[in-house]
Amino acid sequence: MNHSIKAILLPALIFQSLIVAGGYGTGQELIVFFLSLGPAEGLLAMIFAAVIISLAAIISFEFARLFKARDYRTFFKLLLGRYWFVWEIGFLVGMTIFFAMLGSAAGEIFTRTFNIHHAIGTFSLMATIAFLVFWGSSLLEKVLASWSLILYLTYIVFFLWMFNKFGGDVVHNLVNQSPGTGWIKNGAAYAGLQISILPAVLFSLRHLNNRKSAITAGLIVGPVAIIPAILFYFTMLTHYPEIKDEVLPSNFLLESLGSRWFQLWFQIVLLGTLVETGAGVIHAFNERLASLYRSLGKKMPRTLRPAVAVALMLCASLLSKLGLINLILLSASTFAWFSLAVFLLPLLTLGVAKIYRTYQRD
Repeated sequence: MNHSIKAILLPALIFQSLIVAGGYGTGQELIVFFLSLGPAEGLLAMIFAAVIISLAAIISFEFARLFKARDYRTFFKLLLGRYWFVWEIGFLVGMTIFFAMLGSAAGEIFTRTFNIHHAIGTFSLMATIAFLVFWGSSLLEKVLASWSLILYLTYIVFFLWMFNKFGGDVVHNLVNQSPGTGWIKNGAAYAGLQISILPAVLFSLRHLNNRKSAITAGLIVGPVAIIPAILFYFTMLTHYPEIKDEVLPSNFLLESLGSRWFQLWFQIVLLGTLVETGAGVIHAFNERLASLYRSLGKKMPRTLRPAVAVALMLCASLLSKLGLINLILLSASTFAWFSLAVFLLPLLTLGVAKIYRTYQRD
């Protein structure tokens, strides 16, 4: 692949890999934010969320490029000044909830699909995440981008298969409703939850060396992130409204296809996505620690990287007992709005102003 094209696509592919997590990948997040509104209004909310995500990504990537802020500690010190620690506190709380969602989703998949005890699934997840973060940015970039492509192909096959078998119900469910105004709130909340992951993508921006590439890379983030969700959403409409009561919608849909091999493949791909999601977020936190070590004139011990992964997963395992649905609702009611207030709002005001002043000087 041409180097410039690869550089532009890489952040979007990594971001898409990171946001799949436990809620998006299982379909439960799509029910909470979108399908709960009704088929047509939910789709409108998804499109609105994609627009907000792309806008945030464009400004974030150009801000990070201009000021060489490739870890979230540096990024938020430049954006928020002395109040940067507010994001740090919120990010740590959000990260704990996030990993609890991963653990809960992994437990559901291992139990319902493979009939394996929840604890074994959680341990396997922790071990694999620790292995990935130990090797740092280079390996992680390759794994995240490659697995994102595998996920895309799997979602496309899933969509085509479901649509071919049950497609008539999708059109009926979409046209049989007039959208209200809830799409604005839910679309914004979902975007807020997802853009909180943007700082975890900063490590991949070192390949962007000019304004055009940064803006283009940011522009495609929203569509790349939301297209698999829309495909998944359409497959869910084939079994609307009964699917709204499912804890693991993906497994419910896969069972309706009657193909055990594809069910196993899809859940393996999803488990791989949970691993890369966790690894990517922990890597962002590790890069923040590495930045702190550098500011003290030291080098971060390599063994600390997997240790951070294990410690975070162990803390999150206590929260995972709340269950996947309750954890998503907790994220939607707290961290989503925190992200909009502490990240997106300053980005659209202070961030844009700093970028503009830099352009003026140049």
